[in-house]
Amino acid sequence: LAELGAWRRLGLVLLAAYLPGYVDRSEYRPAPRRSGAFSRRARAFFRAAIPRLFDVRAAVLEDPEKLASCRQCILAVHPHGVLSLDHLLTVAGFDEALERALPQSERSALSAGVLFK
Repeated sequence: LAELGAWRRLGLVLLAAYLPGYVDRSEYRPAPRRSGAFSRRARAFFRAAIPRLFDVRAAVLEDPEKLASCRQCILAVHPHGVLSLDHLLTVAGFDEALERALPQSERSALSAGVLFK
């Protein structure tokens, strides 16, 4: 590998990181290859830092118990403005009520950018 250029080495590293999830199809299951420790640290960071920067309000859940009992659901977040902070906070598990009803460790993020063209 030493004789390869930096860009080729980077490409091989990225390919090696992606291929296991593609081959075992874990990217099609909930929360594929997510580190629980990293998620907890990221959630703690976002909960401490985001309110200092933005006026973030708590999510409104009409029926948290019913949501928690669902085996599968789709949580849609519409991107507003130039910063889709709602999606980031949803994926990171920022809101405590939503986290109790629908744990971040069991969620997978999807993007539907084509719907907003």
